[in-house]
Amino acid sequence: MILKNILGALVLSLLTICAFLYFKTGAHKDAVISESTIPDFQFFYKDHTGPYHEINSLLISVEEAFEKLEIKCTKTFGLYLSDPSKGDHDRLKSKVGCAFDSNNSPQLFTPLPDIKSSFYDLPLKNPEDASRLKCYKGSFTGSPSLSAIKVYPKIKDRAEEEGVKLFTQALEIYESSEKTHKTTVYLCGIK
Repeated sequence: MILKNILGALVLSLLTICAFLYFKTGAHKDAVISESTIPDFQFFYKDHTGPYHEINSLLISVEEAFEKLEIKCTKTFGLYLSDPSKGDHDRLKSKVGCAFDSNNSPQLFTPLPDIKSSFYDLPLKNPEDASRLKCYKGSFTGSPSLSAIKVYPKIKDRAEEEGVKLFTQALEIYESSEKTHKTTVYLCGIK
């Protein structure tokens, strides 16, 4: 009888923890996909080579550099240049840091050590491809770590339906507060 009660309490505790995590991470939420253009961002970033799940320390170091200048980095980003399903994860290339709307970008008079700056540029090989360019925006208001599961498959399915060959490059913009997380994914391709 005691073993039955212990087992019942253990199962109930496990279910409670799973339900808490399910709602806390936003796993119950769905991604919203739309056709879009990519906003004009100015990026301040560090280059990263290696598994994509190891970018967090670089993001934090860029944010801390801006905090020292008393500039709030409200949007962070990851620009993922390699396809993680192909090749060695230790060779994946990305750029991570702070993203500012280009019309609201900070004027930096002090160079930031090891931090580069650029505007977003699509990987168009031929100028005539611009007329065939199609971009998708996927928004998800759950944990950023779930965007790969929630957003990417939906964008890839829609692109396939519409005959769009997506570029490998993906841009993720992260906006977080104490209570909410929003990840916006931009994927573009040629129709």
